[in-house]
Amino acid sequence: MLIIRTRVIWIVASMGFLACGGLYLMESSRDDAIMGKIRIRYGRMAVALASGDTAAAGALTAPHSRLSPSDFQRLRTFATTLREDSVIHLSGSTARVCPSPVRHWGFIPGGDTVEMIEVGGEWFFTGRVHID
Repeated sequence: MLIIRTRVIWIVASMGFLACGGLYLMESSRDDAIMGKIRIRYGRMAVALASGDTAAAGALTAPHSRLSPSDFQRLRTFATTLREDSVIHLSGSTARVCPSPVRHWGFIPGGDTVEMIEVGGEWFFTGRVHID
């Protein structure tokens, strides 16, 4: 009886771990797809800002966040081209993109970030820049 109960406990625990692992993988692949969308939109904004195309940059800005020319200039300074080590932090419908991450004192992550939000399934720039 004890052997059967132990096996049942192991089976139930294994099924629970497998279910948690499956949920993690589903969430991870969803985040990867979102980050891919963000990278594409970010790349378009970097090109628009580098070429001075404020109309294209304005189309990539959130509908409620219409930016002034000085806002575009600030974005142009901080929204640099993404690198291999660039970091995207997701939190619900908000993303912070760190194109040039740094390590303070060799181990504390940091770097300037540009904020994006999701509106209707698309990612837009808010114009907010967080300077580190």
